[in-house]
Amino acid sequence: MVYFPPTEYRQLVQNIVVSLHPPEYLNCLIEGTTLFTSLGNINDLSTLHELCIRFFNVTSISLPSSWLTTRFTELIFELYDFQVRTTRFRAFCSDLAELHVYTGNSDGVILDPWMHGTISWQLINSRLPPLELSADHSMVFYRKILGKSFTLYFHPGELPLHYVEQYW
Repeated sequence: MVYFPPTEYRQLVQNIVVSLHPPEYLNCLIEGTTLFTSLGNINDLSTLHELCIRFFNVTSISLPSSWLTTRFTELIFELYDFQVRTTRFRAFCSDLAELHVYTGNSDGVILDPWMHGTISWQLINSRLPPLELSADHSMVFYRKILGKSFTLYFHPGELPLHYVEQYW
């Protein structure tokens, strides 16, 4: 993403949706308060950082299953305790309320035991609380520095294609 729209358009964006299934000809699209972008554009944490800094009113991020790796834990760490980062990231998603992650599982299992254990282990190694999901497959992270919290939600499958297509 080389071009960012003017500030008056950027401040409208509150949701970032990273899709596995956008049309090939479309790199990203702002529709209402949502920025839809393809996975090819968001292939690492630094790109997501850049988006969240430039679109500074982000309250919701939705990510595909490919983010359930070390960079996922890095993202949680950045969101949870961003004060340890450089000044460039000080405003990183300060209004975030929801982080949705699609696990890729199509059998109704949200996180298999191996993935749950791996994520918990990575969180603990980053000095964060282990993954303890509630009945709705969510976990709240309190951001002490900001006096705010965000909720991490896990969903089975991938971001529904029909959800994305209705905006194209």
